[in-house]
Formats: sequence, C-alpha cells, structure tokens
Amino acid sequence: MLEIYKETFIDLLVDQYKNYKKDLKIKESVARGTYVEGLSSVSVISEMELLEVLTVGERNRHVG
Repeated sequence: MLEIYKETFIDLLVDQYKNYKKDLKIKESVARGTYVEGLSSVSVISEMELLEVLTVGERNRHVG
C-alpha cells in the first residue's frame, strides 16, 4: 500500500520509523510497466489475510 504525504512516498506496510530511511521512487520498464521501486509486496491466500494486511496499512496512514 502506498501513501503520498507531503510529496513523500510512504510504504504503509512497514514500520513508519523504518520507512523514512527507505527511498521509494517511481520507475517504468517495458516488462513491469509503471511501478514503485522498493514498495513492499505481500501475497495472501485468504480473505482474512487480506483484511490483516489492509488493517496494517490503515493503521500506518497519516490522518489530519
């Protein structure tokens, strides 16, 4: 999950304090198309696992 906050890309699936050290950049390639380099990727096999991942991302969002 990706959030753009104050012109900074934030990976919502990692600890926020570790995340700021990670430099996320938008890239383009013929094979992958447009993607965010360094963004977490999570595979799920059930609806429950999906909800858990979404909960983590939601918890890490910046809310004004």
